[in-house]
Amino acid sequence: MISILEGENSFLSKKRLDEILVGKKHKESVDIDIINAEEREASEIIQAYETQNIFTEHKVVVIKRLLSNKQYKDIVEKIYLDKDKLKNTDLIIWEGQKIPKNTRYYKLFSKENCIESFEKFNKRTFPKWAKEQLKKYDLDFEQTAFEKLLIVTNFDPNAFENEIEKFKILEIKKITIKEIDNYISSIQDFDIWDLIDAFNKKGNRKEIVDIIEKFLEKRIEPSYLLVMLARNMKQVILTNKLLQENKNSREIISILKIPPFTLSKIKDIAEKDDYDKFIDIYKKIYNLDYEIKSGSIDGYTGLLLLATKF
Repeated sequence: MISILEGENSFLSKKRLDEILVGKKHKESVDIDIINAEEREASEIIQAYETQNIFTEHKVVVIKRLLSNKQYKDIVEKIYLDKDKLKNTDLIIWEGQKIPKNTRYYKLFSKENCIESFEKFNKRTFPKWAKEQLKKYDLDFEQTAFEKLLIVTNFDPNAFENEIEKFKILEIKKITIKEIDNYISSIQDFDIWDLIDAFNKKGNRKEIVDIIEKFLEKRIEPSYLLVMLARNMKQVILTNKLLQENKNSREIISILKIPPFTLSKIKDIAEKDDYDKFIDIYKKIYNLDYEIKSGSIDGYTGLLLLATKF
């Protein structure tokens, strides 16, 4: 059996992969082999699913990020030719990205109904998904509390699940605004805007490092912090541009579709410097995010190095 998990929503596709593996682990005599394909030779990847362990009846091979392998086209062709030979092997390919539909890779396996796609969330689909998660956790949220939770987690599925897990652990079934205020670690309750503001000041490395340390002490993941920085920096850039176009506060809120209570802080930062400076900050954040995701540097070190660039 061949299963391919792909799509822009890597959170959901990874969650699906974990669910499949948990189900497989409950079965007896199953050997699970996980291959990170980015830097592996084609022969190693092929051998991983062709070789059967004599001590187990069934084998599960997970190939991660095959699309990132320079030889992926040859590997895809080989897997397709071998598909009918995989009687005692489940081959699962997790991409963590979208497979272009015009590639032979997609065309070959889509006609075999092997591909499961996961679309990226938007502000319409995310609340629907979030409500389904609350049902699974058997949590009862007041609508206002639910809406605030969406805002404080910035529509991020990983952050959202982390926060509702707290209520499950605390055995709080009915959640109101009061519980959100008391227990949720909102990214806005920390120093996200202060950090962006600190980037604008010259010779301000110590303050930047201190603020980053506060985030890490609160167990905010470096990757999550970078996502929030990029989102908020984008809001600053767009607000700066709209202010130059003489847009008023109501127009800015409407165009950017942001909560009204966040505008004053965004404007305060957007008015302090020019458009090019903000673009430069955004590029530094974006480049660091890429370096971390590509494995060139770990998140903690990357954040501290970011401070040295200002």
